[in-house]
Amino acid sequence: MGYVEDRSVIIEPRWPADIHDRVPELLRELLALNVQVIMAQGAVVPVVRRAIDPTPVVFGYSGDPVEAGLVNSFGRPGGNFTGA
Repeated sequence: MGYVEDRSVIIEPRWPADIHDRVPELLRELLALNVQVIMAQGAVVPVVRRAIDPTPVVFGYSGDPVEAGLVNSFGRPGGNFTGA
């Protein structure tokens, strides 16, 4: 697609040491940077789901995302969350 890191794509990594306390703060930082998409994985995903605005989120999750309430269905996730 022609994306070049640091030119057409900038990656802003965040790694919380304490998932429940730091994730909302890190999300606020990312949203202040006007990011186009957020990537989340594992135990952070439900926390992101509760705290995020309309910014698109691509997530990796080892459980059933429908059962966990992260998406409406596999075929039509709905909202701004989609699995990778």
